[in-house]
Amino acid sequence: MSRVVAADPVIRIEGVAKGFGAVAAVAGIDLDIAEGEFFSLLGPSGCGKTTLLRMLAGLETPSAGRIRIGGADMAGVPPHARPVNMMFQSYALFPHLTVEGNVAFGLRQEGLPKLEIRRRVAAMLDLVQLGELAGRRPQQLSGGQRQRVALARCLVKQPRVVLLDEPLAALDKKLRRQTQFELVRIQNQVGITFVMVTHDQEEAMAMSTRIAVMDRGRILQVGSPQEIYRRPADRFVADFIGDANFFDGIVGGPGEGGLAVSVEGLAAPLLAPGDAPAGSRVTVMVRPEAIRMGEDAADGAGNRLEGIVAGIAYHGDASLFQVALASGRMVKVSAAAHDLGRGDAVRLWWPAAGGWVLR
Repeated sequence: MSRVVAADPVIRIEGVAKGFGAVAAVAGIDLDIAEGEFFSLLGPSGCGKTTLLRMLAGLETPSAGRIRIGGADMAGVPPHARPVNMMFQSYALFPHLTVEGNVAFGLRQEGLPKLEIRRRVAAMLDLVQLGELAGRRPQQLSGGQRQRVALARCLVKQPRVVLLDEPLAALDKKLRRQTQFELVRIQNQVGITFVMVTHDQEEAMAMSTRIAVMDRGRILQVGSPQEIYRRPADRFVADFIGDANFFDGIVGGPGEGGLAVSVEGLAAPLLAPGDAPAGSRVTVMVRPEAIRMGEDAADGAGNRLEGIVAGIAYHGDASLFQVALASGRMVKVSAAAHDLGRGDAVRLWWPAAGGWVLR
């Protein structure tokens, strides 16, 4: 793929590959990450994201290519000499040390003066809001508190880059959501570049300034959460990020607000923005929340369908409806139409801009 260039890159990855025997874990990646970004490597298990993170940390050696951090080539530079610090999924806290002792450990290894260590540790514990727990040991802390201790231990050494390996995986769902905001707040406050590995799409979307979606050792798309969600590069990215409806068809030519795509089983072509020549086979992606449902869903230019409510999943402020078309196709719709029930006839409508043509 072509190089994705970020302004003032603190990390530059050039043609980096890594193989384990006959398996290509990372297959020739080019990527720039800018100073101060919260950048996420997102993908399914085995896609190569953790291997790439470990190469940034110096825990794995590239089979090919080059990694630069802060402008310096990292070839042959051991982990402890790199301007990065890594927070592991297990947190790896020392059980015999207090919170203060864990955070201070790296600074003591460097031989810093005691007053400087105390000053920096106190400032960092205030940042992660653990000052009152400085004397406790890890086993006396909650999962979220242990996570913040591990982060403070990374940040106190003032690295150029913090590497996060599935940092919220050990937390329950409610605590994960709370901690997402905390991590973003801390990253914004210190201004250090964060590079996070995750397989959780919601987590990456909520926390990142940019995301690289990976599969089979390659980067498929890099962009902001909004770009990747609304304008995915291909069907894998569209399907992996959030929920979506997919309509396979043939481009008939330009229509009002986009391309007109003929889909088998639908009476009229679907309209969606995109770039594809007439006669080519494409997929129209439509997110469930882009679709209006109800009696007023026939207003304005765009796409219209009719069907029967076949299933409802209640999600609080909105529900996910399964609407069966006459062709037997199921369409997913996210709406707050709580007065509808299974078996009700409904109209669906969405503007051309609510979809996207995938080549």
